[in-house]
Amino acid sequence: MIDKKFKINIPKNKCLYIIGFGDVHYNCDESDQKHFEEMLAFAANKKKAGHLVRFITFGDLADSMSTSEREKTRTLHDFTLDRFDEWAAQIVTTLYEKALKPFKGDFLGLIEGHHFLQFQGGNYPKYIGATNTKYLADLLACTYLGTCGYVRLDLGDGVKWEIVGHHGVGAGQTRNARILKRKRFGEAFPNANAVMIGHDHDLFIEPEQGIGIDDGGMHGITRYYCATGSYLRGYILGKERGTYVEAGMYKPTQLGSVAFELRKENKKLEISPIIL
Repeated sequence: MIDKKFKINIPKNKCLYIIGFGDVHYNCDESDQKHFEEMLAFAANKKKAGHLVRFITFGDLADSMSTSEREKTRTLHDFTLDRFDEWAAQIVTTLYEKALKPFKGDFLGLIEGHHFLQFQGGNYPKYIGATNTKYLADLLACTYLGTCGYVRLDLGDGVKWEIVGHHGVGAGQTRNARILKRKRFGEAFPNANAVMIGHDHDLFIEPEQGIGIDDGGMHGITRYYCATGSYLRGYILGKERGTYVEAGMYKPTQLGSVAFELRKENKKLEISPIIL
C-alpha cells in the first residue's frame, strides 16, 4: 500500500476538481474513446477557467494481458520477451501521447488493475519486473500507487480530505452488493472521506451521512462510496461476437467517471459529487 500526501492551495473563488477514472481499455475496439475524450475536455475546460484539476486512476487504463494470460508468458524466449516489452511500452505511450499528455503533472497517482504487462526482457532495464502502469506513471510524472493507494490532501487552514483507492476484486451482480463491498473495505480506513473502487464497471457515488459535534455545535459528516466507472462498452450493435458482458448476459452499466468539486470557504470545505 502506498500513502501519498499533497499540499494544495485552492485559488480564491476557484475549485479543486478530483476526477477518478479507470477501466478505460483505451486500445480496445470496444472502448468508448469519444466519451473518454469528453471527460478529458471537461477537465481541460476547468483548468482553462483557472480551477485546479487532479486525477486518480483505478487500473486497466489500457487493454493489456489478464492475470491468466501473463502466467503463460513466463517461459518465453528472451527475444520474444523483448517484443512483449516493446508492446507493453507502446500501449501506454499511445494512451499518453493521444489523450493524457496535456495533463502531465495533474495526476495524484495511478492504481494498478488486473490488465497490465510486466517488463521481462533486457531492453527496459529500469523496469524489469515492473508493470507498464508504472511506466505510464513516470510518463505522467506522478506516483505509482500500486495495489492500494491512500491519498491525503492538505488544503490549508486545517482542512483535509482523504481518499482510499483500490482497483477491486470479484463481482457483485446487484448495486447493493457493490455498495456493501465498498463499505466493508472502507471499514479498514475510518479517516477516508472517499472510498473509491473500480473493476466492476459500475458508476455511482453513494453518500453516507453522519453527525459530528464540536464547540460550534452539530455538523454533518459525509463519506462517499464510489464505483469509478468504465469506458468499455458492453453491447455493440452490429457486432456478431459480443463482449464478455454480452456473452455472460450481464446488465450493462453507465459509462463514465466520478468527480468531486471541492470549494473552500471560511476554512470549511464544500463538496459536490459529479458523474461525468
